[in-house]
Amino acid sequence: MGKETSYTGIDAFRLPAALLVVAIHTSPLASVWATGDFVLTRILARVAVPFFFMASGFFLFLEEERERDPGMGEGGCAWKQGRSHARLKRFLKKTARLYGFSILLYLPLNCYNGYFEMESLGWNMIKDLVFDGTFYHLWYLPASMAGAAIACGLWERLGKTRVLAVSSALYLAGLFGDSYYGAAREIPALRALYEGIFRVSDYTRNGIFFAPVFFALGGIAAGESRKAPLGACQGKVSAGECKNASLRADLIGLAVSFALMSAEAAALHEFGLPRHDSMYLFLPPCVYFLFCALLPFRGKRLDSLATVSLVIYVVHPMAIVAVRLAARALRLWGLLVENSLAHALAVCVVSMGVGTAAAFWKGLARRRRGKRHRAGT
Repeated sequence: MGKETSYTGIDAFRLPAALLVVAIHTSPLASVWATGDFVLTRILARVAVPFFFMASGFFLFLEEERERDPGMGEGGCAWKQGRSHARLKRFLKKTARLYGFSILLYLPLNCYNGYFEMESLGWNMIKDLVFDGTFYHLWYLPASMAGAAIACGLWERLGKTRVLAVSSALYLAGLFGDSYYGAAREIPALRALYEGIFRVSDYTRNGIFFAPVFFALGGIAAGESRKAPLGACQGKVSAGECKNASLRADLIGLAVSFALMSAEAAALHEFGLPRHDSMYLFLPPCVYFLFCALLPFRGKRLDSLATVSLVIYVVHPMAIVAVRLAARALRLWGLLVENSLAHALAVCVVSMGVGTAAAFWKGLARRRRGKRHRAGT
C-alpha cells in the first residue's frame, strides 16, 4: 500500500498487542499488585489475540472486489471467486508454513517437557495439531486458518449480515465452554455437550467458536473503511470534522464496551464461573471499536513492526525459558523470576531483541533482492 492508503494505526498497535500476549503468560504485576495484574492479564490483554484475528480478516477482505448478488438480499455481496479463493489460499499457506516452522522450533521443549510420553499420544497430537497447538501459545495459528476458512466460506455463501449472525452464534456457544462454563455445567444436557467438545479440543477458544466472528468483523470494518467520510455526515461538515466525529464515536464505544467487559469479567470471577477466561460477551464490540478507532491513522506501512510483533508472539515462551535459565546460572532467581515485573520485562527485552534482529534481517534481504532485480533489468 502507498502512503495514503496504508493503515499505520493497525500496524503500530501490533507491537503492544504482542506485548499484551507476553503479559498473559508472565503476569507482570502478580508479585506487586494482584488486582492490577488481574485487570492487565484477564481483561485488558484479552483484546490482543482477537485484534490479530480481526487485522487478518480486515486485510484478507480489504482488497477483494465485490459484486452485488440479488440472491443474498439487501446488503449482501459475493466475492469474485477466483480472486477471493486465491487470497484465502495464500493466507492459509503462509500461516501453515509459519505453524510448521513453529512446531519444529518447539520440538526440543516438547521433548524436555515429556510431551511425547503422555498417554494416548496419537489422539492428543491430532487434537493439538488441529485445535490446541503443539505448544500452549501456538493454538492461534490453526485457529487463524480455521477462522479464516469459516468466515470466508460463510461470507461467500451468506453475505456479511448473515455471516456475522452465524459467527456470533458460534461465539455465544463458545462462551458457555469458556467464561460461562460454570452456568452451562449446571444443565446436564449442556454439560454432556461440552464434555464431548472438550474431548476433541481442550478449549472452545479455538478456530471454530472463537476466531470466525473476529474475521467477520474484520471484513465488515474493511467494507466500512471504503465509505466516503462525508457519507455518514450527509455533507454538512468537512471530511476532517466528520473523521474526528467518527473517531470520537469509536472511542466512546470502546470506553463503554471495555467498562462493560471489565464489570463482566469481575462478576464472572467473583462467582467462579469461568473454565477459562478468553471469551467475554463484550469482547467482540470492544475489539471492533478499538479496531475502528485505529483505522483513521494512515501513513507509511510499518512492515518492521508487523515482523517484530509476529516474532515476539512466536518466540516469547522460549524467552521465558531463557530468562529462567539465565537467572539460575547467574544466581538472580529472586530478581529475574520471583519478581514478576522484572521477569516480564526481561522476557519482553529478549523477545523484542529477537524480533528486531529478524526484522533487520528481513529488511536487509529485501533490499538485496531489490538490488539484484535492478541490476538484472
